[in-house]
Amino acid sequence: MEAESVIKGRLKDYVIIRTSHIYGKSNGRWDTRLTKLFSKIKKNQPVYRFRDMYRSPILVDDLAKICWRLAGSDFRGIIHVAGERKSIYEFSQEVLNKNGFNASLVKPSSYKQSGLVVSPDTSLNTALARGVIGFELK
Repeated sequence: MEAESVIKGRLKDYVIIRTSHIYGKSNGRWDTRLTKLFSKIKKNQPVYRFRDMYRSPILVDDLAKICWRLAGSDFRGIIHVAGERKSIYEFSQEVLNKNGFNASLVKPSSYKQSGLVVSPDTSLNTALARGVIGFELK
């Protein structure tokens, strides 16, 4: 928030992109979270993910394309660029299925019962981005 305040205070012509739960590959390797998930599934180990914690996952490649589109647009201001709101449990199942893994090893657990002190919902409303640049991610 501090960085956004500085940018808004010093510039009139800016684009601030807010995003949530970026995932994907870098130099041909999956990010650490997915590498750990895939490793456990390969070992046929069950993995527990929160069914009541929400994010808006976006593939890093998609985020990069949208950033380029925004850079070439007339839009100025703050915009949310993210994927569809889903639980960590749903996301884990989806990414495993897309990559040929056994998603049945993902078991639902409850954030509310975990004792963790983090935000249970950092999903973003992307209606503005859909209208401005016409993107639609799932």
